[in-house]
Amino acid sequence: MRNTFLAAFLALAVPITVLAQAPISQKGEPCPNGYLAVDKFCVPMSSITKTAIPKVGESCPKGYLADGKYCAQMSSSPKAAIPIVGGFCPKGYLAAGRYCAQMSSITKAAIPRVGESCPKSYLAEGKYCVPMSSSPKAAIPKIGGYCPNDYRPEGKYCAQMSSITKAAIPRVGESCPKSYLVDGKFCVLR
Repeated sequence: MRNTFLAAFLALAVPITVLAQAPISQKGEPCPNGYLAVDKFCVPMSSITKTAIPKVGESCPKGYLADGKYCAQMSSSPKAAIPIVGGFCPKGYLAAGRYCAQMSSITKAAIPRVGESCPKSYLAEGKYCVPMSSSPKAAIPKIGGYCPNDYRPEGKYCAQMSSITKAAIPRVGESCPKSYLVDGKFCVLR
């Protein structure tokens, strides 16, 4: 009897697990528990890494879902994307529409360069700044001379104060992507 119950449970649970991994159409209804509404779809929260970038134009790079004025990275796509600057991408990135996509997950994360300088521990490479180490503290350009909480001013940039400082991105308009909070002119990961 116990083995029959276990077999029946597994027969039902396996398809449910598979279904829970894929986005489903929202169809005007609220999303079920464990799902977020993203661009007319209900996406499992477990599939969103919470990494977001500002959307350029109307589309998002491959592996990202539109979330208002942002693109949220899906966990099935470990490669990062950044907006293309001046028509060129840094080394290790491939131009894909209006974005530069990492060619490999070991490619160092680049940020747009502000003027002629880069933050400490970053090197200038064209219109980007590329970290010198494989695990640098994140840096983002200042906006209006302001840095988000837990970031310190560093020239024209804001640098993470520690490796546990939460990720920040520039705020576009009045809102932030899901799982981010407004912090002045930035959106900070919750």
